[in-house]
Amino acid sequence: MASITGNMVIETLKQTHREKNQPEVLKRGGSLFNKITNGRYELLTDEHNNETVFKAKDTILKESQPLSELSTGTRVQLILAVRLAFIEHNETALSLPLLADELLANSDDIRAKAIIDTLITISKEGRQVFYFTAQEDEAFKWKSMLDMQESIDYAVVPLDNKTTDTPVRHISNLPTAPKLTYSVPPPEGKTHEAYAAGIKPPEVDLLRDSINKLHLWYLIEDTELLYRCLSQGIVYWGQLQSFLNHQGQIPGLTDKRINALREKATIVDNFLRDYRVGRPKPIDRSVLIHSEAISGNFIDEVDDLLKSLNGNPEKLIEALKAGQVAKFRTKNIEELNAYLEDNGYIDNADPLPQDEIQTHITALVSTMSISHSDAERVIERLVT
Repeated sequence: MASITGNMVIETLKQTHREKNQPEVLKRGGSLFNKITNGRYELLTDEHNNETVFKAKDTILKESQPLSELSTGTRVQLILAVRLAFIEHNETALSLPLLADELLANSDDIRAKAIIDTLITISKEGRQVFYFTAQEDEAFKWKSMLDMQESIDYAVVPLDNKTTDTPVRHISNLPTAPKLTYSVPPPEGKTHEAYAAGIKPPEVDLLRDSINKLHLWYLIEDTELLYRCLSQGIVYWGQLQSFLNHQGQIPGLTDKRINALREKATIVDNFLRDYRVGRPKPIDRSVLIHSEAISGNFIDEVDDLLKSLNGNPEKLIEALKAGQVAKFRTKNIEELNAYLEDNGYIDNADPLPQDEIQTHITALVSTMSISHSDAERVIERLVT
């Protein structure tokens, strides 16, 4: 407990130090990156060999990745955000034109829309933008987005060796319009329960899932508001938190509603924490490898046994002790068991009784503004 607490304090101090001392250019880059990715990623920086190293933090999985491990599309988006921030930072009174060459090439329709939105916003702030592409579908995406703007002028100029005295505003022979938003069915007056059949929120794994992976259907009962979030690509609670932290706006999501959502998320988080006391956390092959208690000669056989036990670490230890993997040494079983206990996969405490969990949640709700019935419905959605 002391070790865990000390680690949490150190990590909090590190994060506070990074945020306090981060240059304004990187803060601006982080804000742009978060906006481009609809709240899915945040920009992190680390110092390595006296150089700043960029990383992307997944707000759902709560994992950070260096540039080399990001998908091509996400890497382009991160670099775009940082470059735009550096451009803004280094300019004084004059905003130079921005030249972009096929930035949408490795982005899906949703991220392409986010990039276009970002560049349009920059243009509205007084910067001229030139976008070059040889792809007609990219040109059509741009034209579709620009046609919806009321306060921006644009021109489409074909560079096909044909002379023209005036810029061409319309493109011919374009492909079918691509989807620029998530394909989410509108609620059309459906109840919250009925709407679930159309959007199919994933079931919550009470032993595995973190609060950040919680689908917004579990928290938002207003189906129109839920639809607006999903249509913008904001699907999980971790995304929405990051989106709001970067001043993202969703129509109808007032401060009062945001507070209610945060209270519901806190209730869910506490319920999951209480429920997991004394219950094993499922594991997979990667955990077996990280334990360093299983050699390459046994990893496949132990992994097959683990899969047959649905990832249950307690049952795995029992099966190994029972000799279900021939010649697997007792010392290695003990090392594996110690690793699983130290890392929270096996909890030797007794599971909390249902009435004790209920008392904890009731006490928590009494300190909040939401009603007991609202809290009950949130918990019911998790377990039914």
